[in-house]
Amino acid sequence: MSRFRIYRVDSSDPRKVSRQNKKLYMAYAFLSILVMVSINIRLNLERKGSPGFFYTALGIFVAATIWIFVEMKRQSEDLMKIGSLEFTRSSVTKKIGDFTSGCSYGDIEKIEIERHLRNLSVASSKTGSFTHIIKIVHKDLTEENFIISDRSIDFGQKITIHDTLKTLKNSVGLNYLLKNT
Repeated sequence: MSRFRIYRVDSSDPRKVSRQNKKLYMAYAFLSILVMVSINIRLNLERKGSPGFFYTALGIFVAATIWIFVEMKRQSEDLMKIGSLEFTRSSVTKKIGDFTSGCSYGDIEKIEIERHLRNLSVASSKTGSFTHIIKIVHKDLTEENFIISDRSIDFGQKITIHDTLKTLKNSVGLNYLLKNT
């Protein structure tokens, strides 16, 4: 059905990276609005007040926005591709380096998914995320955690992980949980 990239993060806690990215994303949105408001105020008060203050504030806002954008881009580029996670009609197969293993859906209790890194442009992603943390809980209560891409490697990247899990829920009865963080 669908194959997704598995990434490695150089951090012991990927959720910490996710929280940091969420804060950077909110600061980026806030500073972008401040830049637009500053430009609008300057254009409306063309002949009034000192332009030095507005240009200084605008310069600071633009510099901070660019710095945050670069930090978010760096987080995305720090991810290393280490393998793939493939969802078929009967099983989940993981390929990490030369190692290949899989398990059937009958052995899986549930799959939990949560957003990891947000995408910089909303237009390039249906879900608004670049990567997700997926946790596969087996019936013997062992867990496997992966950081995977939002879009499938197959099908020209038109299918998201959410679409794949919804299809599996309808066809196989797979139990999955979407965590909102």
